[in-house]
Amino acid sequence: MNVENGDSIQRKGRHRKKQLYSTILQQMEFYFSDSNLSKDRYLSKLIQEDPYIDISVFMRFNKIRKLTESIDDLRKAISKSEILEISEDTQKVRRNTPIKVKENEDDCTIYVERISSDANHEFLSAIFSDFGSVAYVSIPKYKHNQMNKGFAFIEFDTKKEAENTLNYFESIGCKMSSNINPEDLCSISTFLKESQMNTSDDENSSTKIKSQKRKLSEDDEEPRKKMKNDIQVEEVGTNEEGDGKKKKKKEHKKKNLIKELGLQILSKYEWKKMRNSYLNLQRKKMKEVKMHLTKSKYSKQNWQEKNIQETENSSKKGQELENSDEKPPKPEYIPGTIVRVKLPEPCQSDKKIKMEIKAAAKDVKYVDVPLSSGSEEVFVRFATSEAAQKFCSEELPATKDILEGEEEKQYWKRIENDRLAKFQKSKKKQRGKDKLLKKAEKHLAKHTRFDENE
Repeated sequence: MNVENGDSIQRKGRHRKKQLYSTILQQMEFYFSDSNLSKDRYLSKLIQEDPYIDISVFMRFNKIRKLTESIDDLRKAISKSEILEISEDTQKVRRNTPIKVKENEDDCTIYVERISSDANHEFLSAIFSDFGSVAYVSIPKYKHNQMNKGFAFIEFDTKKEAENTLNYFESIGCKMSSNINPEDLCSISTFLKESQMNTSDDENSSTKIKSQKRKLSEDDEEPRKKMKNDIQVEEVGTNEEGDGKKKKKKEHKKKNLIKELGLQILSKYEWKKMRNSYLNLQRKKMKEVKMHLTKSKYSKQNWQEKNIQETENSSKKGQELENSDEKPPKPEYIPGTIVRVKLPEPCQSDKKIKMEIKAAAKDVKYVDVPLSSGSEEVFVRFATSEAAQKFCSEELPATKDILEGEEEKQYWKRIENDRLAKFQKSKKKQRGKDKLLKKAEKHLAKHTRFDENE
């Protein structure tokens, strides 16, 4: 009996280790996935410097630290990966497949709101994995307490999967209308709420947040448990070759679950359209407020005089900035480091071409794309002339040449002029929405005072 108990304990221990390695591997492959590297600046910068990243770096990541504190567990988990490989000294890891930039990222993404306060990435992935392969989940949070803002973005591998999700949610009445007021969107209402909370007293806001956090966690605990149980039931149902009744039962259960959670979705394209219309409306309102304040400040008689005076003052300030001794540091001139790349066809996205060049070459200091879309020429500045020559020798579907002579001098002069213009722009006095609203408040607070004799 003791021998049998000992064997069963060993089996359970091995099973737990397998589960742990599987979870670690899943997380590590996500870190090196196309969807994550297109958004993660820290990791993409490390990969740009050296494809091999020290394994100890990942031991500082919160999600890995929650799973294990042993670097050996991390190595054993990575060794079973098909897309990751460990270096010969077992100290570093890299991705063994090229990074692919997704062109239609917005088409593959949906906007979800009314998510619970304790909903995490695994929770949302479990819900939407029924509709396709979930590539990335983004859950914006409040800065002051790290609570969910009530909305998220789900990115699928393909456009078709996102369309299927939208069609299903529309069929059960859980897809938002694109004609609703933009201010009713959770992403906009929470932004307005957050800005109001920042202006309120710290003591009041902290007590409200604590009570709100308790209420939300208590209310959402039960649906969360139900969700986990339902997912397990669905997984069992898919393994069995059931009849039509089981499929209908599963579909009905999924429908009820989504309605119970109260999720509402929208395509990212429609969400962006509504967000931009809201921003344009805000700009229009601010412009009207500014015009009203300016007209009330200056009468019609001295309107023209004031405009002339303001133009003279602005020109004087511009001359002072030009004549001032304080200037930005000049860029270090290194000959033979500017490469002109002539593309076979005009580029559709400046971000895409920048990422492709940085992934294909090392020691890239800057990628200059003249236009956001439609550019036929791209200029790449390298740290050294050797790196520029190595880039030109590589086989790529584009013609490359290093700038020389007068052409190179003119380009460096342009870099210097651009830096100077940027520096002078940063020296100018900042104007913004907050300043304008304060002026409006002062204007509304004004009232006419009369002397006692009158």
